[in-house]
Amino acid sequence: MNDYMIRATAADGQIRAFAATTKEMVETAKNAHNTSPIATAALGRLMTAAAMMGSDLKGEGELLTLRIEGDGPIGGLLVTADGKGDVKGYAFNPDVMLPPKNGKLDVGGAVGIGLLQVIKDMGLKEPYSGQTILVSSEIAEDLTYYFANSEQVPSSVGLGVLMDKDNTVACAGGFIIQMMPFAKEETISQIEENLKNITSVTDHLKKGKTPEQILEILLGNLGLEITSTMPTKFYCNCSKERVEKAVISVGKKEIQDMIDDGQDIEVKYVLDLRDFPGDPAENYVVHDFSILENDDEVKIVVETMGGLHPAYEFVKASLLKGKNVVTSNKALVAAFGTELLQIARDKNVNFLFEASVGGGIPIIRPLQTSLAPDEIEEISGILNGTTNFILTEMTENGSDFDSVLKDAQAKGYAEADPTADVEGYDACRKIAILTSLAYGKQLDFEDIYTEGITKITDRDINYASKLKAKVKIFGSSKLAGDKVSAMVAPKLITHDHPLYSVDGVFNAILVKGNMVGDVMFYGQGAGKLATASAVVSDIMEASKNLENNINVIWSADKLELMPMDEVVSKFFVRVSGNKADNEAKIKELFGEVEFVDAGYTDETGFVTKDITEAVYENAAKEMGNVINKIRFDA
Repeated sequence: MNDYMIRATAADGQIRAFAATTKEMVETAKNAHNTSPIATAALGRLMTAAAMMGSDLKGEGELLTLRIEGDGPIGGLLVTADGKGDVKGYAFNPDVMLPPKNGKLDVGGAVGIGLLQVIKDMGLKEPYSGQTILVSSEIAEDLTYYFANSEQVPSSVGLGVLMDKDNTVACAGGFIIQMMPFAKEETISQIEENLKNITSVTDHLKKGKTPEQILEILLGNLGLEITSTMPTKFYCNCSKERVEKAVISVGKKEIQDMIDDGQDIEVKYVLDLRDFPGDPAENYVVHDFSILENDDEVKIVVETMGGLHPAYEFVKASLLKGKNVVTSNKALVAAFGTELLQIARDKNVNFLFEASVGGGIPIIRPLQTSLAPDEIEEISGILNGTTNFILTEMTENGSDFDSVLKDAQAKGYAEADPTADVEGYDACRKIAILTSLAYGKQLDFEDIYTEGITKITDRDINYASKLKAKVKIFGSSKLAGDKVSAMVAPKLITHDHPLYSVDGVFNAILVKGNMVGDVMFYGQGAGKLATASAVVSDIMEASKNLENNINVIWSADKLELMPMDEVVSKFFVRVSGNKADNEAKIKELFGEVEFVDAGYTDETGFVTKDITEAVYENAAKEMGNVINKIRFDA
């Protein structure tokens, strides 16, 4: 039987599930790399997981990478998968041998203590990258921990590879069960009970159980529905076209500009964990960062790998060696920007990161040049295309959040786990960078009040319509005396707001200076070409200033944030119960308000006057029946 995997849902969409049989895939990988039984088992488990996780990828060229690094004798594992079921990977030390543990291959002992990294290249501004510690090094438990802690998706992962005595693969496969954010407690309890029936994946596989039958055991009593079936296999798709696309993305004009400026720019190395045998570009590919680090001819290093580690270590080492660095990594810039900029100043080189905020929208350099004479009074922006698309669809089509989110995932606008977007974390990092640059001091993104859009309902949208307003999620910071107030949160804005018409996947950033007034930067905030444009722009800037530091005013001194309790806003508030029953208490607690009639008899909507966050919170607590609130930027 050929390898395949299935996707399924259950409990009316509260659960999504995957299951796969991968015997031939693992056997092919074993033969390709001549792996020992324990290396085969470890690699096979990770490849099986990658096949199922990779099935979420939609577009051509999108890629999932799973990387494990541990202090055990196997060293690490690297696996990649695409959306077509094609998987490849290898073990760093394929020959490792260890005695059995409790009668089974000691995969955990072979891997040791270390880290799991998940990278998803979805064709957006930069790959998504998440990282967690290894909790057992048995891989299935580590992925379960990753989903729960990095993607905030409660999951159960089962993986297994059974080896015969002649070092052939007897069976291999696995499953992933994931709870959606709207899953009910009774559904979760039933899943927990059902999981007790799966003691070992390989026990069921060696009995001839198919992926469908395994999911039937797990989800049969919860309305299991198989949604798709896909073949999966070990496959290497390396080709010259992959390199050609990277060159083409630079653009003819930009390359000509480089030539006209008298700078010969040559790609000398491509750092990649993979090999490209037989490819014209294979001689560029290296696996050891120290080769780049110690080559004095390398003047500019471009980092687009995403995530904090090992990106931070590579970038820091490059700067310390006197090399210019260009990055699109917002997580890196938000976390370590001040340190890396200081090293660049000390070494008289540059750390450039235009692509880290807004994709191809120029905003970083204008803040440092064109707007440098101004005192920035306020920055506010629609900084995440996924959430803007969701809110636009809810507004224009009257759909609820959950259905629009599913549609966004189906269209590839949102990831399978959209938490970083819908909970506001992505926008939070971006406003932290912009605020730090605007005021020249460090603002830690962890200190910014952050609120996502998961509580926004169709009723909120209807109320907004009655107020001739739209709901948008903003990242914003505002000068308040010698302090700065900053937050990420949904807001109601009216038609006279400059960002009112910014819809769909577009981003926009509004900067208010004390002399220039309002300046808006608008465009596509994500996408391969938009990001490539910003990266190439920084490469060109670095080439003109190879031994001349472009001073970026961003010190390690901490910005003083205004306490959230003191921030003043208008609030649109919904409370349960009709107006007649609520009116007196609302006026008593919130003061003068404007009531909003959206035709609902079971709740009351109203807009407050300007009040502090503390006043609102105290009044809401005393009211006791608040359904939702949205700040009103009127």
